[in-house]
Amino acid sequence: MPQVSLVTGIPLITLKQWKTKDWWKDFALQLKTEDVQQLDSNLRRVVDKALKTVEDRIDLGDAQFDQKTGKIVRIPIKAHVALKITTELLTKKEKLEANPIKEQVEKTIDERLSKLSEEFARFASSKVIDVIPVEKHDTTPQQA
Repeated sequence: MPQVSLVTGIPLITLKQWKTKDWWKDFALQLKTEDVQQLDSNLRRVVDKALKTVEDRIDLGDAQFDQKTGKIVRIPIKAHVALKITTELLTKKEKLEANPIKEQVEKTIDERLSKLSEEFARFASSKVIDVIPVEKHDTTPQQA
């Protein structure tokens, strides 16, 4: 934070006070979410390019220089390479499909915790009834 204070010109004490506020936490979460979305977009673009390259190699083969002709020729990929590509892609696909289930379970847990939090807050803010003990007098006639 001292570095942020120097760069922005905002006093350090002000930054420390802001950091304890709810809006700061919301804004920090928003920034993290935007960073994750940008990274996800970049990764998706790179993965798409890599998959297109793999698809090209599967369809047309690997490029190899032919010394006799002096040209680049395409040689079909080996079976073990095709098997490895298929296995890796299917494994990754299974992981991606399993991930939404995990997210759904986490969402359900978060919802339950949120409801519990609301109930505890409601319970804590409920009115407290002061009970004043009253002595009970015996009104039944006594026998001698």
